[in-house]
Amino acid sequence: MKLFDTKIAFGLDISDRDLRLIQLARHGQKITVHSYNELALSPDCIKNGEIINQKSFIVALKKITSSSLGSRSLSEKVIAVLPEEKTFLKVISLPDGDQDIESGIKENLPLHIPINLDDSYFDFQILDDKGDSKSVLVGTAPKITVDSYTEALKRSGLLPVAMEIEATAISRCLINSPVANKQQIIIDLGANRTGLFLYENGVVKFTVSLDISGNQITEEISQKMTLDIEEAEKAKNIYGLDQDQAHGAIFEIITTHIDKLIEQIKRAIIFYESNFSAKSDIEKIILCGGGANILNLAPLLSQKLNLKVEISDPWIKISNPDANYFSPAKSQSFTTALGLALRGLDYENYNS
Repeated sequence: MKLFDTKIAFGLDISDRDLRLIQLARHGQKITVHSYNELALSPDCIKNGEIINQKSFIVALKKITSSSLGSRSLSEKVIAVLPEEKTFLKVISLPDGDQDIESGIKENLPLHIPINLDDSYFDFQILDDKGDSKSVLVGTAPKITVDSYTEALKRSGLLPVAMEIEATAISRCLINSPVANKQQIIIDLGANRTGLFLYENGVVKFTVSLDISGNQITEEISQKMTLDIEEAEKAKNIYGLDQDQAHGAIFEIITTHIDKLIEQIKRAIIFYESNFSAKSDIEKIILCGGGANILNLAPLLSQKLNLKVEISDPWIKISNPDANYFSPAKSQSFTTALGLALRGLDYENYNS
């Protein structure tokens, strides 16, 4: 049975707070939006990537799929994201020997990350074969987590044909043409956390979570400016890093967090360069997630890091998004779902 339909593909992004789906259709060399939807999850549904209330989760899955916008004819076959908190991505070096690669991974990976492979699923990609050794990218996730997600998807009437690490999906969506021997850094500024992904030669080679989130900034604005959360969120997005707005108060609050972000980005780059043998120049930093739209953030980061920084375009590979629905901020929130759906279209083997 052919699991992937190269004409239609359905990606489902799952977070602690929200579900987002998007189905893409391919027409020759053109990819278009077919269906889309989003739904807030109840607070007791998922916590730190673990399904706490499966019944509530299944009800939400059925609701978001049955009420999708657009053509409304969703495929039952879905490519879903794995919770970033529960996944590991690591490049390891394996000596060339008689044992197969999977055996080599099982023997060597526990030396690098704190994981029991007997209780985990893993996948791998060979990055470099030097004859006497191989550089291998390995992704892992706990079986109990993966199984709980697949079980819920099946019970909601869906067929999960793939589960993917978020960094890979986001990179597939945002990077159009990898530049040989150039690093591109993606920074996903989310509501609950920020992820940094280092992408090189078509592969995500390094991921790290950074201690900053959109909610942290919003909550501090709410407290210091005596605003409710909704008003604080609007103030953050409207005034951003503009010193002339709100007497500079919003600017000062956000700047404190961004200064911490800059230091964490610098440390992540130093760590990568110190621990990975293959190094290349950083071409640029791409910002995505809801925090990417903070006014003047990109030019400030560019100045402080002395690197090119740009806000991502989630639609770089896709035509016809509904402009009335997909505002710039909402478009950023659909990046992961778009990347998952592109996998279902077998985009890597598709010449755009």
